Amino acid sequence: MLLNYNGTYNDMSTVAHEFGHSMQSYLSNKNQPYATSQYPIFVAEVASTFNEALLIDYMLKQIKDDNARLSLLGSYLENIKGTVFRQTQFAEFELRIHEMAEKGEPLTGDVLNKVYDEIVKKYYGHDKNVCIVDDEIKAEWMYIPHFYYNFYVINMQLHTQHHLHYLNARLLVIKRQQISISNSSPPVDPIIQFHY
Repeated sequence: MLLNYNGTYNDMSTVAHEFGHSMQSYLSNKNQPYATSQYPIFVAEVASTFNEALLIDYMLKQIKDDNARLSLLGSYLENIKGTVFRQTQFAEFELRIHEMAEKGEPLTGDVLNKVYDEIVKKYYGHDKNVCIVDDEIKAEWMYIPHFYYNFYVINMQLHTQHHLHYLNARLLVIKRQQISISNSSPPVDPIIQFHY
């Protein structure tokens, strides 16, 4: 891993996240034949977000200052908003443009701007004055690299739903301890188990 690190909590969270990817790749490469060692997008974020959950769990146990704890929780909730809310918004945009392409509708920059703008305004409650969305946001889709991969965001949403449904940080900590103690895998979803 090659990362910038300045000693902030966000830097440590990034290290934990990226180390999860490294660990997942190492274990997959070590335990799978080359032909099946590349895991799908659906499971690509499992280990990385798990490590983030372990970090926040550890930090909340160590830090006693209420303001510092509140800051950490606020940051963690903001990340969840980005993972759940924003990625769902991205998935809807991705689905809509693929549906348009299947119907043979033109996908010009202006059309994509209009579709993206409508979706963002719907999600943020623009028309109900919940959150006013600036006109410039319509072009945001252009610099989000996930849109340039086939159904990347939709696959990420499947992961997120799976992750939120089956995993919570406390249970994961217990399971990781059990794995370390027993050196065996706990029962997990077969698609995830296959890649470890």
